Amino acid sequence: MIRIQLPDSKAKRLDALFRSTDDPKLRHRLQIVLMVHRGRPRQDIATDLGVHRKTVTRWINAYCEGRVGRTPVRTAQATTRPHSSLTG
Repeated sequence: MIRIQLPDSKAKRLDALFRSTDDPKLRHRLQIVLMVHRGRPRQDIATDLGVHRKTVTRWINAYCEGRVGRTPVRTAQATTRPHSSLTG
């Protein structure tokens, strides 16, 4: 289980940012961090937010590395394949 112990002042700042930001992605990421801080299991967080548990883990790791809100976290990339011609 991933645990984050935030100082009370840091948790309050993150909560204030969560409540005030208009950026839906940042809001979602902050919510993950705050839920882990409060002791919620990552599978429950994933279920609550409608994401995969690996997404929760990825964002917790990004937060621990200081990347939440600054550097995009790696996501799966679509691959392109050549299409066969539909006309003879």
